Amino acid sequence: MSDIYSVEGIPDLGAFGNVVPAGYAYTEKLVTPQQDLRLPNAYLKWYAIHPPEVEITPEQLAESRAFVAAEAQRRKFANELGVVLLHRAGPVLLLLVTTWRNTNELGNRCI
Repeated sequence: MSDIYSVEGIPDLGAFGNVVPAGYAYTEKLVTPQQDLRLPNAYLKWYAIHPPEVEITPEQLAESRAFVAAEAQRRKFANELGVVLLHRAGPVLLLLVTTWRNTNELGNRCI
């Protein structure tokens, strides 16, 4: 038996924080797969997320990939599988790295 959930059934979560301010509007974003990052100690699927009109430049992508590779070596990733999201959020780029742990557990890497 499977449960079906709908957005309409979600309660008001305003008391839990991270509330969207009045007047804020979400914008459309593109999610595009990039070349996977294959490292000696990790294999990471890579995705770029950005508004259609403000792409992530090849230089920004290259710098981000080099940074993650260096951090994976420095932090001694242990043959890990994961996902990298390079997300343009307004004028900044967010670099989110997550790896699989144990059975179906995601571990966020603060790098």
